Amino acid sequence: MEYPKAKKKKKAVSDSRLGTLWRQAAKAYWPRNSEYFNIYLQFVKAGAPEGGDIECHHIIKRRYFPTRWDYRNGFPIPHDMHMWIEAHPMVVSAIFANRHPFYDYLCERQGQLKPDFLRGLGLSENEYRISIKKELTDIVKSCSM
Repeated sequence: MEYPKAKKKKKAVSDSRLGTLWRQAAKAYWPRNSEYFNIYLQFVKAGAPEGGDIECHHIIKRRYFPTRWDYRNGFPIPHDMHMWIEAHPMVVSAIFANRHPFYDYLCERQGQLKPDFLRGLGLSENEYRISIKKELTDIVKSCSM
């Protein structure tokens, strides 16, 4: 006897779409923040190269659901610098800890488990995805004006 396959729930907003919006929001937000250039210069002083296209670095690794699509957790940098940052995590952590205005906030959220995080917001995962899509879209629109 063959059992019917369980249907997977469709995500309200895909990971890919949220990732694209996250990059756009981080790129739109950070250059307007006064600490951006101070942090960037600290990386250059520490030996990071500056070449390549602009990418976004997750300050707190993206495996942590509560910070994955938080635009404050993205830092726009050139590709070569991104590769250097990935290879020097201790130097990078020290720079962000001293200069990043949201570093403590992001570290606190990193420790939250996904179910606890969603329960604390009073949202299902799909509701959260819809709300974060709106937040990221609003950031991109407001910074491009």
